[in-house]
Amino acid sequence: MTVEFDMSEVNDLAQVLTRNQLAAKTINSANLTRIAATLRDATRNDAPVDTGELRDSWKIAGARDVRIVYSDARQAKFVEFGTATMPPQPHLWPNIPAAEESMLASLEDIGGKTFD
Repeated sequence: MTVEFDMSEVNDLAQVLTRNQLAAKTINSANLTRIAATLRDATRNDAPVDTGELRDSWKIAGARDVRIVYSDARQAKFVEFGTATMPPQPHLWPNIPAAEESMLASLEDIGGKTFD
């Protein structure tokens, strides 16, 4: 008994993926930046405002395949999670699910793109 496999389509796919790796990375990087900016902006919009310091402190850092949305305001964690004397006022965590959905959608878009 003989079994034969036609690997020509797999080889073609490998060539397309190799050829388009840079394009996919560029799209992914742009998507990460867009999603991080959307998360940062939503968090700013939802931040409780007293002086505006917390709202204005949300930033984006990172490079290559990583984006970090963060606040450098000392009170950020206390406002988000609360303290023994203050209830939480979450403004970052409620926006995370939408960012996750956007990331999954962007990965699906990359997977479905034809770069040739």
